[in-house]
Amino acid sequence: MKKTPLLILLMVSLHGYAHLRYIHLDKIDPAGKYNKEINFISDNAQFYENWSPDWNFPVKKDSIVQELTRCYKLFVQVQTQADNVEVDLLLGEIAHYLYNMDIQDYYDKAESYYQKAIHLDEKDYRGYWFLASHYAASTVQDKSVIFYEKARKLAPSDIPSGFWAEYGFAMLLANMISHCSMALDNAKKLSDNSDYTRQLEKLLQMRWLPVDADSSYSSKEIWEAARLGKQIGFTSRPLGLKLRIDSSWGIQFSNYNNHSAPVILAPGKETNKKGRPIGYSIAILIKVADAGETLDSYIAKFTKGQGTLTQEPTLTPYKNAVCYSMRNAEMYPEIGGGHFHVIGIERDAPVYPGLLLEEPQSLPSGEKGELNFYKPSQQRTRFSGKIFYVLLLDTCEDIHDASYAVFRKLIQEQLVIE
Repeated sequence: MKKTPLLILLMVSLHGYAHLRYIHLDKIDPAGKYNKEINFISDNAQFYENWSPDWNFPVKKDSIVQELTRCYKLFVQVQTQADNVEVDLLLGEIAHYLYNMDIQDYYDKAESYYQKAIHLDEKDYRGYWFLASHYAASTVQDKSVIFYEKARKLAPSDIPSGFWAEYGFAMLLANMISHCSMALDNAKKLSDNSDYTRQLEKLLQMRWLPVDADSSYSSKEIWEAARLGKQIGFTSRPLGLKLRIDSSWGIQFSNYNNHSAPVILAPGKETNKKGRPIGYSIAILIKVADAGETLDSYIAKFTKGQGTLTQEPTLTPYKNAVCYSMRNAEMYPEIGGGHFHVIGIERDAPVYPGLLLEEPQSLPSGEKGELNFYKPSQQRTRFSGKIFYVLLLDTCEDIHDASYAVFRKLIQEQLVIE
């Protein structure tokens, strides 16, 4: 279902690439029978390739719509004669153009023909690409990202720079600016120095908000929260971490000071064999490494004198990670003694910080039937250099197995570290 069009600030200065150049028109009309229609579609693309709130062209809009509709009906007849991916892609494009001309019924028609093209050849990236572009132009961010990612995975090595430029634009609309940065780099590698990519790069630069590891920040400045059904997601670009927990859990964030920003989780209580409910906690200790500081020396600050560390098999998929268990009978003696688990992870800044953390965000719907403006928010960058992450399960022997299962699930399923 189409959303109300939004006049997004990005759309004012960006103009799309013609998908027609990537459709093999010779496979649709090898004898040149429909040259007149194909030439019309190509020669007049500037009128309908992008939606515009006003019609400021020297030709009548109705005449363009009438001829484009005639072309659509003609190629529908061609399509019924034989299954042809190229015809389906062309029909999808014509329907999308009519949708851009405010003929609302053609939104579903464009979607349908792109999907037919995908069904005919699931390994052809163009169907996914064109459908993703259709969704992006309609402000359907979640679907746009899904199909762009499918197209990216199927794309050949000689994928055109136009794909990356459109991909970057769509990611910017979805507030996935690290993906946009990656796309722009790929476009540049293909010598794409068009007005489109240059303007997109300027808009991307406006979205970044640098951070300084030696400064202090409140927790609200470096963490973002989002409700995800019965769970809550927390993301910190500066700290390179994404966390998803049950909404019933307690969570305490600390401000970022002295290169550190600890987070304390309280998953709830587990019952021991005597029927006693016992609470436990999970700490996530995050530290931007100082010059010469090592992960082992950082872990020692929290474990020295607390018991004997025993190395264990790693629970994490990350390189440069260590796992330890530690027992201390003098702590919590009435509930079996302390039984702790410590996981240390060291991560360098990735090439595109934030890439693993991003998820598509929908634009505000605005007033139905009205022209709406949207100003995108800025995103803070990642702290540069190495970051240490120490995850500490603070529990006791009486509820060890149950609490450890929660800890393990958190690490393996609910936590993403760049």
